[in-house]
Amino acid sequence: MVVLKTFSSLISIDERAEALAVVKDLYLSSFPAEERRAWVEWQKLLLEVKVFELYLAFVEGEAQAVAFLTLWQLDEGLSYIEHFAVSPLLRSQGLGKACLRMLLQELSTAVVLECEEPNTLDAQRRIAFYQSLGFEIWTKSYAQPPYHLKLARNNKAKYEASFLPMYLLRYSNGQNPSLEQSIHSLYEKVYACNKV
Repeated sequence: MVVLKTFSSLISIDERAEALAVVKDLYLSSFPAEERRAWVEWQKLLLEVKVFELYLAFVEGEAQAVAFLTLWQLDEGLSYIEHFAVSPLLRSQGLGKACLRMLLQELSTAVVLECEEPNTLDAQRRIAFYQSLGFEIWTKSYAQPPYHLKLARNNKAKYEASFLPMYLLRYSNGQNPSLEQSIHSLYEKVYACNKV
């Protein structure tokens, strides 16, 4: 059985340090540089931004986290899963599905996430995985802003070119936020970007 905990619910410094070590390893190994923040920036978000939460998955009775996901509370009625990764040794065993089901049952908001376009077998599998949990492709014409804005802001052409084409998926959860407002909230709150 899987247990889902928030980082803020971990009490001891040792628990938090161990959890962060696992998350750092998974985060850096699971996401290419253009799809993630610098680790120092990520830690700053965790400590300073109240609408950003780290969820950790544990196999019941085990002390080490085996998966993580980060969740933003964007607006009333809308949450965003920014990153989700399961330990490579435990992938394809139902752990990720169990984690997301638990989270979706806990939330009362619509949930959105970005997914690569289905140009590779892995991307196709990811989309199918999310669809099996009730997510739907909300739009195919979405572009993820660059995480590394300092590099891009000095050169407008380079900045525009650094947006990654993605699909935006939605789990409605009884909510119906507008697509335009959701993208605006993502760009403004998650990426500190004004382009819509």
